[in-house]
Amino acid sequence: MAHPNNYNEVFNYNLQNASLISLSTLFKPDSNYLQTLAEQARKDLLEQEKENPDAADFINEGTGPTADNFDLFLLDKDGLVLIFNPAAVAPDYFGTMKVTIPYGQIRSLFNPEFSSIL
Repeated sequence: MAHPNNYNEVFNYNLQNASLISLSTLFKPDSNYLQTLAEQARKDLLEQEKENPDAADFINEGTGPTADNFDLFLLDKDGLVLIFNPAAVAPDYFGTMKVTIPYGQIRSLFNPEFSSIL
């Protein structure tokens, strides 16, 4: 039986200067932010899927500290929301998975331009 292919696409804009916000502009260049995001996402996803022992391999691979693993993100009132398309960190039947990292845990890594508005 065939199943639909779903994926997410996200765009974040700085309305003050009409520019696209990427992780590389959001965070200080020397902040090692990818490692921090990887650790936080991995911890949260392993907790979400603690009943599924097969998920660990998917999670570990899909949360490695590379920009491609974290290219889908939102900035909301609760924190930085990392979005993982189906099959990125778990079998595709799990669907889209999300992790919210509270701003307080990563604020020191932000570029000064953003730390005051988030």
